[in-house]
Amino acid sequence: MRARVFLDVDGVLNAETKRPPSPLTDWCTSPVNGVTVVWSPTVARAIGQLASRADVLWLTTWERDAQIDLEPLMGLPRLELACRANLDDPWRWWKHDAVTALWKTDHRPFVWIDDDLALFDDALDWVMGLPPDQALPIRHPSLKPSRPLPAQTRPRTAWKRAHVRIARGLMRLGPPQESADPGRRPMGKSDPDPAGARSSP
Repeated sequence: MRARVFLDVDGVLNAETKRPPSPLTDWCTSPVNGVTVVWSPTVARAIGQLASRADVLWLTTWERDAQIDLEPLMGLPRLELACRANLDDPWRWWKHDAVTALWKTDHRPFVWIDDDLALFDDALDWVMGLPPDQALPIRHPSLKPSRPLPAQTRPRTAWKRAHVRIARGLMRLGPPQESADPGRRPMGKSDPDPAGARSSP
């Protein structure tokens, strides 16, 4: 039984700042469809390693652009979309609906990595109500929930190595795939001059 990893882009893979406050030193800046993406090859490799042990799913408003543009840029294997973004109801978070629906149909352990997770009380309360060995939220710390979380990303900061280790810990349930490397793609070239940032939950 392979666990799932629900993966956001902005604030997670894309640091959304010219100088990320992180111990990582290999930051690249790349223009993608008019958006400047600030990303780390170290983080990208970690995601690729996770994908050999778990089902990593894009859960982002980038949708297919993450597959078309970010995967070849970062050398990621092909990752499926968890669902398409639904922004019709401003009072509901479409990502919460997507994760809940998948959990109801298939109770697999999951890691949910999203810097906006703590902004939505219903989503955070639901995740925190699940057994701790079944759900690991990695979220935005600027709004603190009533219960502590095991890991968190800083605002506008991409993953740190500690978060990668925590996520790997939940992946113990699944062995790595033997053919993970052929799915990897060469990393794209970076642009040294950041111009802008994309921001959407």
